[in-house]
Amino acid sequence: MPSDEADLIPYTASLPAARSVLALAPHADDEVFGCGGTLALLQRHGARVKVIVATDSDFGVPVPEEVPIREARRAESIAAAGVLGYGAPLFWGLPDRGLVYGPALIERVQAAIAEADADLVLAPSPAEVHPDHRALAVAAAEALRRCGGDRRLLLYEVGVPLQPNLLVDITAVWADKREAMREFASQLATRAYDRFVEALNRYRAYTLTTEVEAAEAFVSVCAAQLAASGLRCVPALSGALRRAADAAGDEPLVSVLVRSTDRPTLDEALDSVAVQTYGNVEIVVVDACGRHRQLPTEWKGMALRLVSRGERLPRAAAANVALEAARGDWLLFLDDDDLLLPDHLQRLVACVRRQGAGCAAYAGVRVVGPDGVELEVFDEPEAAVRLWATNVLPIHAVLFPRTVVEQGARFDEHLDPYEDWDFWLRLTGYVRLVHVAGVSAIYRSHLGESAADATVDPEAEVARVRARLAVLSRWLPRLSPSRFDALLDVERGRAAAGRRDAFRSGTESTELRHELTGLRRQQGHNH
Repeated sequence: MPSDEADLIPYTASLPAARSVLALAPHADDEVFGCGGTLALLQRHGARVKVIVATDSDFGVPVPEEVPIREARRAESIAAAGVLGYGAPLFWGLPDRGLVYGPALIERVQAAIAEADADLVLAPSPAEVHPDHRALAVAAAEALRRCGGDRRLLLYEVGVPLQPNLLVDITAVWADKREAMREFASQLATRAYDRFVEALNRYRAYTLTTEVEAAEAFVSVCAAQLAASGLRCVPALSGALRRAADAAGDEPLVSVLVRSTDRPTLDEALDSVAVQTYGNVEIVVVDACGRHRQLPTEWKGMALRLVSRGERLPRAAAANVALEAARGDWLLFLDDDDLLLPDHLQRLVACVRRQGAGCAAYAGVRVVGPDGVELEVFDEPEAAVRLWATNVLPIHAVLFPRTVVEQGARFDEHLDPYEDWDFWLRLTGYVRLVHVAGVSAIYRSHLGESAADATVDPEAEVARVRARLAVLSRWLPRLSPSRFDALLDVERGRAAAGRRDAFRSGTESTELRHELTGLRRQQGHNH
């Protein structure tokens, strides 16, 4: 519990040091109402100030009047900038009430931070009620997290007071801010926003010395905090992230299932889940070593459950425990040494929602070696066909519905390795596989223990050969003539193009190649 008033709200004011400042405004006027005084002070103290207005600020305006209103509001913003002493804003022209938290907005903000070489970024508070404000707030936080370094984010208030940890005394520029606010005549004609903001700024001087006439309030967070704790290090950001993710409607719960032997790489894998742009996620970690360290019930704000049977579990058994523990509508496995890129779940969920019931979606996965260099990419449009010959789906590529588990889909606990390949073939009996083109996950081949990792260990090689033949022996007899013909067509095409079979380690013995070829030929004769 806080022991002093100053633990809850600042009793002193300070202007953050900055070399280059980027202020993000959802609409023309937010940059002045929310942080105009601070921008004026930073400009006076020698910082470079750049302002970006994200939207056209013309929502609800009749079509014939859209362009004049848009131009008028831009002119007002430019005039206000002149009063406060910084240059004309840049206008992105995005749709008013159309800002969506996701990869496109995050990457655009990230590029703007890099272009401005900004060490201080200002964005609206995530506690705001307007959806454009909330979307830009969480996009700015995620963009800053990705940029890293010693950058700092200031979240400002416009329509909803926040609980600040930073107050800036704007007495020296108070008259300039009031004059700048009066430039927004089109907005003041409908509502006296300047009076409300003036009252808020005067109130913010409540805990400061009597000489302070007005102040602006912020939540200040640094890139290091965002990197360590994700967007959920600020409580208001956590709530806004969920609201932004749910803005398009009820989002289904996704369970990310992690079979863990408690390796050091687990934290990195969990971090990659915590920064997903899709918000409705639970993490289920299965103790596969029987002696797993305790984990928190939240991982950087995302719900986490550790499930343990108190004994070592082989890969397939651990996978089945995870399936039983999952509560989500959609499930995705992640090995504890691999990574999801931030938009992986969002892309897959968007696909299954478009496609409707009866499908599973898979995206591309990049394989990297110990130096981070790309070794291979699995991004197979014909995966549903090629699975009958070889595994082209890394385990974290596929998002599949929990309904298949309810219908009886399980991993074969007699298989280790290739238990995932066998499971994907089982999956095709329940749902159709839909390809989401493009890479959004990383497979680190040098860290893994799966069948995809090459090894010169003769015993491990024999085990892989036996497991591979067991899968082929089970599934090739079930291959229909039409699917077998399609498989031959795909494989002939790949051979003609001189490409390797995906997900081969390159170390299969000549004897194994002959044996697999014989099995395929025998299947062909049977049909």
